[in-house]
Amino acid sequence: MSRVRLKEDHELSPKVKAVVQDLDAKGVDTANLRGFAHCQEMFDSYFQFYGPARKGRAVEEEL
Repeated sequence: MSRVRLKEDHELSPKVKAVVQDLDAKGVDTANLRGFAHCQEMFDSYFQFYGPARKGRAVEEEL
């Protein structure tokens, strides 16, 4: 099975790095963010959907 290498902090764009560091400080798992960081377009598209859906309670926060 293929695997996506999770980017380290020094490999992240400034925008993604800020989000990752904020979530790390809160104890949130940032594996998805670090994996999506390989393809910024996918990262942006995913969070365009997920952010509003989560805030609107369409997606449970635990997911």
